[in-house]
Amino acid sequence: MGSSKGSSSTQTSQKSQSEPWAPAIPYLKNFLGDLDSSRGLLGPSGDQLDAFAQLKQNAAQGNPFTDQIRRLAGDQFGLQSRSGTVDDAYGRLQTQLGDIAGGRNQDILSDPRLQAMLKQVGDEAQNRVQGIFAGSGRDVTGNAAGQQAIGRGVTAAQLPILMNEYARQQGRTDSAIRDLFSGGQTAATTGQQLDTSALQGRTGGIDTAAKALQAGNYSQEAILNLDQQLKNLPMQDLGLLASLLLPVAGLGGQQQGTGTSNTESSGSSATLGGLGSAIAGIGSLFSDERVKEDITEVGETKDGQKVYRYRYKGDPTWHMGLIAQEVEKNHPEAVGAVGGIKTVEYGAATEQAAHMKKMKRKG
Repeated sequence: MGSSKGSSSTQTSQKSQSEPWAPAIPYLKNFLGDLDSSRGLLGPSGDQLDAFAQLKQNAAQGNPFTDQIRRLAGDQFGLQSRSGTVDDAYGRLQTQLGDIAGGRNQDILSDPRLQAMLKQVGDEAQNRVQGIFAGSGRDVTGNAAGQQAIGRGVTAAQLPILMNEYARQQGRTDSAIRDLFSGGQTAATTGQQLDTSALQGRTGGIDTAAKALQAGNYSQEAILNLDQQLKNLPMQDLGLLASLLLPVAGLGGQQQGTGTSNTESSGSSATLGGLGSAIAGIGSLFSDERVKEDITEVGETKDGQKVYRYRYKGDPTWHMGLIAQEVEKNHPEAVGAVGGIKTVEYGAATEQAAHMKKMKRKG
């Protein structure tokens, strides 16, 4: 019976239990014990305490502008409208122009100054007429024609004066009416603006009064806030340390997983894609950079080996550990391979770091 070269595939399942970060557990256990105040890792530093002391001293002196703010609030609440001044001014204008706007000034014959002017002009006209008659040898006394001539002469002299004065006084009346109307509008608008401004000023006093109260309580509130900030510093430091410590501590526990691998009788090794879920299942055994993604450096060991945060391809879970290609440069004895994928034996990889930590503690 002949034979031919072929290949067969065998599927096996394995269950492994590993503790990849076992060498790191002692350091993690002692980590919190090293956080004493003498090393300044928790709580405020000396400079921070000095700064807080200075801030509290400044706060104890209070807000230097408290009195000014209180006076300003009082001034704002006491603001009064100046519209009364405008009303008074318009009242005086009405008194001055009221008679003219009412037409009383048009009774021009009651004006003594005009009467004196008319008399003077009339006398001059009469004298001229009498002079004309006397030059012709006639006497105007008892002469009807002479009297008529005098009357016409006086009227001719006085009438233009009367017409001009009446037109002038009518113009004054019209102007006074317009001035009073315009003045009334201006007084109303200006008064309203002044009233609104005063009201806004008094309303603004509410906010200023609130600020005055805040200024009065400035010292107490500032000291309370500073003391609370001082109390929060250790908690903030602990939070920062916890964010660094807890992910690493989580790696110190045991991990269990089940994986499936395929082997071919032809002797060919499994490809990266063929490992698939096996890598996700026993990911802690594999440290090959080629099966990881989203790699981010998060720290380093005592001997300078970089520690990374990453995910295995096809697995959403985050892990922390070393990169086999980097470990191989300094600790080749700690690097192996499974199906062509590099692995790291963490005991051998971190032995030097553990020794350095131990020597430092003894020193």
